Amino acid sequence: MDSCLFNWQKCHRLQKQLSELEIDWLFGEGSLTQRLTLLSNHHFSLAVLSEKETYLREDEYVYLNIASSRKERVREVVLKGHNEPWVYARSVIIPDDKTSDTLIDIGQKPLGAILFTSNHFQRSELEAASYPIHLMPSLYRYDNL
Repeated sequence: MDSCLFNWQKCHRLQKQLSELEIDWLFGEGSLTQRLTLLSNHHFSLAVLSEKETYLREDEYVYLNIASSRKERVREVVLKGHNEPWVYARSVIIPDDKTSDTLIDIGQKPLGAILFTSNHFQRSELEAASYPIHLMPSLYRYDNL
């Protein structure tokens, strides 16, 4: 895959291209899970599409600065409000000695619920990129909804 498909940008680089509302949702400091729970009036749910050890996409190896021969744990979920798909999320989980016990077998729990309640994690500056439609699970592509 061509790693140029993903042009990761920090907030200040996108401020002229996105509305204030989009900036707030993409780069807000709090938990997205918590925000979606409130927005859905507590009718929030999570569907785990897959969670497995696998090879990453080329752009992920480059972005994470890890060897492309390594398999890592990848978790793909859909965050739903009122049982409607709102957010597709793909997480690469690279546990270390401090975090491996926390992230083992998280099941149906939102990753954000763990990351924001544990002192083992530190959030870095967020970046956003346009996610190519052909990489989305076909059931959750917006052209199928």
